[in-house]
Amino acid sequence: MKLRKSLVKFVSGDSPKEVRLAAAQGLVEMTPGDLVTVLFLLSHDADTEVSRAAKRSFEELTADTISSAVEAGLDPFVLEKLTAVHGERAAELKTTPRGERSEKTSEAEPAGERAEEKADEPEPGPEDPETDYTPSQDEVEEFEELSLLKQIENMTVGQKIKMALTGDKAARVILIKDSNKQISTSALKNPRITEDEVLKLTSTKGTPEELLRLIAVNREWVKNYQIKSTLVTNPRTPLRIALKFLSQLHDKDLISLSRSKNIPNVVATSARKTLEWRKKH
Repeated sequence: MKLRKSLVKFVSGDSPKEVRLAAAQGLVEMTPGDLVTVLFLLSHDADTEVSRAAKRSFEELTADTISSAVEAGLDPFVLEKLTAVHGERAAELKTTPRGERSEKTSEAEPAGERAEEKADEPEPGPEDPETDYTPSQDEVEEFEELSLLKQIENMTVGQKIKMALTGDKAARVILIKDSNKQISTSALKNPRITEDEVLKLTSTKGTPEELLRLIAVNREWVKNYQIKSTLVTNPRTPLRIALKFLSQLHDKDLISLSRSKNIPNVVATSARKTLEWRKKH
Protein backbone atom coordinates (compact mmCIF):
# COMPACT_ATOMS: atom_id res chain seq x y z
CA MET A 1 0.00 0.00 0.00
CA LYS A 2 1.29 3.47 -0.95
CA LEU A 3 1.30 6.15 1.74
CA ARG A 4 2.78 9.63 1.79
CA LYS A 5 6.03 9.53 3.73
CA SER A 6 4.95 12.35 6.04
CA LEU A 7 1.90 10.32 7.12
CA VAL A 8 3.70 7.17 8.23
CA LYS A 9 4.30 8.66 11.68
CA PHE A 10 0.54 8.87 12.23
CA VAL A 11 -0.12 5.17 11.59
CA SER A 12 3.06 3.49 12.78
CA GLY A 13 2.75 1.46 15.97
CA ASP A 14 6.09 2.94 17.04
CA SER A 15 4.64 6.46 17.16
CA PRO A 16 3.35 7.93 20.47
CA LYS A 17 -0.28 7.14 21.19
CA GLU A 18 -1.24 10.83 21.34
CA VAL A 19 0.04 11.32 17.78
CA ARG A 20 -1.98 8.38 16.45
CA LEU A 21 -5.05 9.38 18.46
CA ALA A 22 -4.99 12.94 17.10
CA ALA A 23 -4.97 11.56 13.56
CA ALA A 24 -7.73 9.08 14.42
CA GLN A 25 -9.89 11.94 15.68
CA GLY A 26 -9.36 13.90 12.46
CA LEU A 27 -7.34 16.65 14.15
CA VAL A 28 -4.36 16.48 11.78
CA GLU A 29 -4.38 18.55 8.59
CA MET A 30 -4.42 16.35 5.50
CA THR A 31 -6.21 15.96 2.19
CA PRO A 32 -9.44 13.90 2.00
CA GLY A 33 -7.63 11.01 0.32
CA ASP A 34 -4.95 10.94 2.99
CA LEU A 35 -7.55 11.23 5.74
CA VAL A 36 -9.56 8.26 4.50
CA THR A 37 -6.43 6.12 4.12
CA VAL A 38 -5.02 7.06 7.54
CA LEU A 39 -8.36 6.42 9.27
CA PHE A 40 -8.61 3.06 7.52
CA LEU A 41 -5.18 2.04 8.78
CA LEU A 42 -5.73 3.39 12.31
CA SER A 43 -8.99 1.47 12.61
CA HIS A 44 -6.73 -1.58 13.09
CA ASP A 45 -4.49 0.08 15.68
CA ALA A 46 -3.51 -2.17 18.59
CA ASP A 47 -4.71 0.48 21.04
CA THR A 48 -8.49 0.20 21.47
CA GLU A 49 -9.00 3.92 22.05
CA VAL A 50 -7.19 4.79 18.84
CA SER A 51 -8.95 2.15 16.74
CA ARG A 52 -12.39 3.15 18.05
CA ALA A 53 -11.75 6.82 17.36
CA ALA A 54 -10.59 6.02 13.83
CA LYS A 55 -13.63 3.83 13.12
CA ARG A 56 -15.94 6.55 14.42
CA SER A 57 -14.26 9.21 12.26
CA PHE A 58 -14.38 6.87 9.25
CA GLU A 59 -18.12 6.37 9.76
CA GLU A 60 -18.66 10.15 10.09
CA LEU A 61 -16.98 11.13 6.81
CA THR A 62 -19.10 13.57 4.79
CA ALA A 63 -20.25 13.03 1.22
CA ASP A 64 -17.89 15.72 -0.11
CA THR A 65 -14.91 14.22 1.70
CA ILE A 66 -15.70 10.76 0.35
CA SER A 67 -16.12 12.07 -3.19
CA SER A 68 -12.90 14.10 -3.06
CA ALA A 69 -11.00 11.08 -1.73
CA VAL A 70 -12.37 8.82 -4.45
CA GLU A 71 -11.52 11.34 -7.17
CA ALA A 72 -7.98 11.67 -5.83
CA GLY A 73 -7.53 7.90 -6.06
CA LEU A 74 -7.57 5.36 -3.22
CA ASP A 75 -5.99 1.99 -2.63
CA PRO A 76 -8.47 -0.71 -3.81
CA PHE A 77 -8.80 -2.14 -0.29
CA VAL A 78 -9.49 1.30 1.19
CA LEU A 79 -12.07 1.93 -1.52
CA GLU A 80 -13.79 -1.39 -0.80
CA LYS A 81 -13.93 -0.60 2.91
CA LEU A 82 -15.31 2.85 2.16
CA THR A 83 -18.07 1.30 0.07
CA ALA A 84 -18.76 -1.32 2.73
CA VAL A 85 -19.19 1.31 5.46
CA HIS A 86 -20.95 4.03 3.48
CA GLY A 87 -22.88 1.73 1.17
CA GLU A 88 -24.65 3.07 -1.89
CA ARG A 89 -23.63 6.65 -1.13
CA ALA A 90 -19.96 5.85 -1.63
CA ALA A 91 -20.66 3.78 -4.74
CA GLU A 92 -22.75 6.60 -6.23
CA LEU A 93 -20.13 9.25 -5.45
CA LYS A 94 -17.55 7.04 -7.08
CA THR A 95 -19.31 7.44 -10.46
CA THR A 96 -20.93 10.89 -10.11
CA PRO A 97 -19.14 13.97 -11.53
CA ARG A 98 -17.99 16.38 -8.84
CA GLY A 99 -20.17 19.23 -10.16
CA GLU A 100 -23.33 17.17 -9.75
CA ARG A 101 -22.72 16.19 -6.13
CA SER A 102 -25.10 17.40 -3.46
CA GLU A 103 -23.77 20.22 -1.30
CA LYS A 104 -25.59 18.79 1.67
CA THR A 105 -23.35 17.87 4.60
CA SER A 106 -24.00 16.76 8.13
CA GLU A 107 -23.29 18.91 11.17
CA ALA A 108 -22.37 15.73 13.02
CA GLU A 109 -19.46 14.90 10.74
CA PRO A 110 -16.45 16.79 12.10
CA ALA A 111 -13.79 14.53 10.59
CA GLY A 112 -15.24 15.06 7.12
CA GLU A 113 -15.65 18.80 7.56
CA ARG A 114 -12.05 19.19 8.66
CA ALA A 115 -10.91 17.28 5.59
CA GLU A 116 -12.99 19.45 3.24
CA GLU A 117 -11.22 22.54 4.50
CA LYS A 118 -7.92 21.00 3.40
CA ALA A 119 -9.14 19.61 0.07
CA ASP A 120 -7.10 22.12 -1.93
CA GLU A 121 -3.77 21.16 -0.39
CA PRO A 122 -1.09 20.29 -2.98
CA GLU A 123 -0.49 16.74 -4.08
CA PRO A 124 2.64 15.02 -2.77
CA GLY A 125 5.83 16.21 -4.44
CA PRO A 126 9.54 15.38 -4.22
CA GLU A 127 9.65 16.72 -0.66
CA ASP A 128 6.88 14.33 0.42
CA PRO A 129 7.06 11.24 -1.81
CA GLU A 130 4.87 8.19 -1.49
CA THR A 131 6.40 5.20 0.24
CA ASP A 132 5.46 1.54 0.57
CA TYR A 133 3.65 0.99 3.86
CA THR A 134 3.63 -2.55 5.25
CA PRO A 135 0.23 -3.26 6.84
CA SER A 136 -0.13 -5.10 10.14
CA GLN A 137 -1.33 -8.71 10.23
CA ASP A 138 -4.87 -7.57 11.15
CA GLU A 139 -4.89 -5.18 8.20
CA VAL A 140 -3.62 -7.88 5.85
CA GLU A 141 -6.38 -10.24 6.99
CA GLU A 142 -9.06 -7.61 6.40
CA PHE A 143 -7.62 -6.78 2.96
CA GLU A 144 -7.82 -10.45 2.02
CA GLU A 145 -11.34 -10.80 3.40
CA LEU A 146 -12.58 -7.75 1.50
CA SER A 147 -11.07 -9.10 -1.71
CA LEU A 148 -12.59 -12.53 -1.13
CA LEU A 149 -15.99 -11.03 -0.30
CA LYS A 150 -15.98 -9.26 -3.63
CA GLN A 151 -15.22 -12.53 -5.43
CA ILE A 152 -17.95 -14.43 -3.57
CA GLU A 153 -20.57 -11.77 -4.31
CA ASN A 154 -20.21 -12.51 -8.02
CA MET A 155 -20.44 -16.30 -7.66
CA THR A 156 -23.40 -18.52 -8.46
CA VAL A 157 -24.89 -20.71 -5.73
CA GLY A 158 -23.13 -23.74 -7.21
CA GLN A 159 -19.77 -21.97 -7.16
CA LYS A 160 -20.31 -20.89 -3.56
CA ILE A 161 -21.13 -24.46 -2.52
CA LYS A 162 -17.97 -25.73 -4.21
CA MET A 163 -15.85 -23.09 -2.45
CA ALA A 164 -17.57 -23.85 0.86
CA LEU A 165 -16.65 -27.53 0.53
CA THR A 166 -13.05 -27.00 -0.57
CA GLY A 167 -12.02 -23.46 0.40
CA ASP A 168 -9.64 -22.30 3.08
CA LYS A 169 -10.52 -20.81 6.47
CA ALA A 170 -11.12 -17.30 5.08
CA ALA A 171 -13.69 -18.70 2.65
CA ARG A 172 -15.34 -20.86 5.31
CA VAL A 173 -15.69 -17.93 7.72
CA ILE A 174 -17.66 -16.01 5.08
CA LEU A 175 -19.68 -18.83 3.54
CA ILE A 176 -20.74 -20.47 6.80
CA LYS A 177 -22.71 -17.28 7.51
CA ASP A 178 -24.56 -17.44 4.18
CA SER A 179 -28.35 -17.34 4.49
CA ASN A 180 -28.61 -20.21 1.99
CA LYS A 181 -28.56 -23.43 4.06
CA GLN A 182 -26.97 -25.43 1.25
CA ILE A 183 -23.99 -23.10 1.31
CA SER A 184 -23.59 -22.75 5.08
CA THR A 185 -23.91 -26.48 5.74
CA SER A 186 -21.42 -27.20 2.94
CA ALA A 187 -18.87 -25.01 4.74
CA LEU A 188 -19.42 -27.08 7.87
CA LYS A 189 -18.77 -30.26 5.85
CA ASN A 190 -15.46 -28.93 4.58
CA PRO A 191 -12.86 -31.57 5.60
CA ARG A 192 -10.38 -28.82 6.51
CA ILE A 193 -12.60 -27.18 9.12
CA THR A 194 -11.00 -27.14 12.58
CA GLU A 195 -12.39 -27.73 16.05
CA ASP A 196 -11.61 -24.11 16.89
CA GLU A 197 -13.91 -22.99 14.08
CA VAL A 198 -16.62 -25.36 15.30
CA LEU A 199 -16.21 -24.13 18.87
CA LYS A 200 -16.66 -20.56 17.68
CA LEU A 201 -19.94 -21.58 16.06
CA THR A 202 -21.29 -23.32 19.16
CA SER A 203 -20.22 -20.35 21.28
CA THR A 204 -22.01 -17.81 19.06
CA LYS A 205 -25.66 -17.13 19.94
CA GLY A 206 -26.52 -16.25 16.35
CA THR A 207 -25.44 -19.61 14.88
CA PRO A 208 -28.40 -21.19 13.01
CA GLU A 209 -30.08 -24.20 14.59
CA GLU A 210 -29.36 -26.33 11.52
CA LEU A 211 -25.61 -25.94 11.97
CA LEU A 212 -25.82 -26.73 15.69
CA ARG A 213 -27.74 -29.92 14.87
CA LEU A 214 -25.05 -31.04 12.43
CA ILE A 215 -22.32 -30.33 14.94
CA ALA A 216 -24.14 -32.29 17.64
CA VAL A 217 -24.26 -35.47 15.54
CA ASN A 218 -20.58 -35.39 14.68
CA ARG A 219 -18.96 -37.87 17.08
CA GLU A 220 -15.47 -36.44 16.72
CA TRP A 221 -16.48 -32.88 17.49
CA VAL A 222 -18.55 -33.69 20.56
CA LYS A 223 -15.56 -35.47 22.09
CA ASN A 224 -14.32 -31.94 22.66
CA TYR A 225 -15.65 -30.94 26.09
CA GLN A 226 -15.85 -27.22 25.25
CA ILE A 227 -17.90 -27.88 22.14
CA LYS A 228 -20.23 -30.10 24.13
CA SER A 229 -20.53 -27.52 26.89
CA THR A 230 -21.27 -24.61 24.56
CA LEU A 231 -23.89 -26.67 22.77
CA VAL A 232 -25.71 -26.89 26.10
CA THR A 233 -25.44 -23.17 26.82
CA ASN A 234 -26.27 -21.93 23.31
CA PRO A 235 -29.92 -20.77 23.36
CA ARG A 236 -30.40 -21.87 19.74
CA THR A 237 -29.45 -25.48 20.42
CA PRO A 238 -32.57 -27.70 20.23
CA LEU A 239 -33.71 -28.59 23.76
CA ARG A 240 -33.40 -32.33 23.20
CA ILE A 241 -29.75 -31.96 22.23
CA ALA A 242 -28.92 -29.58 25.08
CA LEU A 243 -30.42 -31.96 27.65
CA LYS A 244 -28.61 -34.92 26.14
CA PHE A 245 -25.18 -33.35 26.66
CA LEU A 246 -26.02 -31.69 29.97
CA SER A 247 -25.66 -34.97 31.85
CA GLN A 248 -22.06 -35.24 30.60
CA LEU A 249 -20.91 -31.90 32.05
CA HIS A 250 -18.73 -31.41 35.12
CA ASP A 251 -20.28 -30.39 38.42
CA LYS A 252 -18.82 -26.87 38.33
CA ASP A 253 -20.45 -26.26 34.96
CA LEU A 254 -23.76 -27.68 36.15
CA ILE A 255 -23.68 -25.33 39.13
CA SER A 256 -23.15 -22.40 36.79
CA LEU A 257 -25.96 -23.58 34.52
CA SER A 258 -28.36 -24.04 37.43
CA ARG A 259 -27.93 -20.36 38.29
CA SER A 260 -27.92 -18.99 34.75
CA LYS A 261 -30.72 -16.78 33.47
CA ASN A 262 -29.42 -16.89 29.90
CA ILE A 263 -30.60 -20.42 29.16
CA PRO A 264 -34.08 -22.00 29.02
CA ASN A 265 -35.59 -22.71 32.47
CA VAL A 266 -35.87 -26.38 31.54
CA VAL A 267 -32.09 -26.63 31.09
CA ALA A 268 -31.35 -24.78 34.35
CA THR A 269 -33.80 -26.99 36.25
CA SER A 270 -32.34 -30.12 34.70
CA ALA A 271 -28.84 -29.01 35.74
CA ARG A 272 -30.05 -28.59 39.30
CA LYS A 273 -31.71 -32.02 39.36
CA THR A 274 -28.60 -33.66 37.88
CA LEU A 275 -26.48 -32.17 40.66
CA GLU A 276 -28.91 -33.41 43.31
CA TRP A 277 -28.91 -36.90 41.82
CA ARG A 278 -25.09 -37.00 41.78
CA LYS A 279 -24.93 -36.00 45.45
CA LYS A 280 -27.21 -38.89 46.38
CA HIS A 281 -25.29 -41.40 44.35
